[in-house]
Amino acid sequence: MVYLYALATIGGWIYILRWRSRKQRAGKLLLVVGRPDGRMLGNFLGGIGVTVPLILAFVFGLGPITLSLLIWTSAFLTVAVYWFLCAWSKLEIRENGILDFSGLLKWQDIASMDWDGRSGNILVIRPKKQPGLLQSIPLAQTLLANTIYLFWAARIKVYLSPSQKNAVNSILATLIATDGAAGTTNSPSGTKFPSR
Repeated sequence: MVYLYALATIGGWIYILRWRSRKQRAGKLLLVVGRPDGRMLGNFLGGIGVTVPLILAFVFGLGPITLSLLIWTSAFLTVAVYWFLCAWSKLEIRENGILDFSGLLKWQDIASMDWDGRSGNILVIRPKKQPGLLQSIPLAQTLLANTIYLFWAARIKVYLSPSQKNAVNSILATLIATDGAAGTTNSPSGTKFPSR
């Protein structure tokens, strides 16, 4: 079991440290739109990753510090760092899709983007497909409905200023026009986009 925690820790840190390369693979940065609604889940999971080792150490006492204890604690702290970074990363509109710390949502994987809210300043992004877990567990659908994590989200809500809304509309119009002219599959044609 210690080896599993060690592998999880190493894999987690590799993923965390490869953030810059994930940005490069996502293409040129077009706009940073800010943090989406729903950061509570990431903060909660990150908090669990920090508090579980502390509570167990308090309840059972530290005792001798062994290699397995260090690996186990580092695995929980790695999970905490990952979830905190997911919760506080900003969404970026890039050439190849929309990126946050949890991953890249490619243009072809977006079912729709709409404007919502009283003043129409909330961008709602709906991915085309959901992981099988979300389709089978109603509680998971409820908890993750507005989460920011692109890989898991049923929808992503981002509050934008009027200037950001205009910039998003302009970028999407440019991407759609470019896609139609170039015939590429990496941009947003076939996706339902918000009307201006």
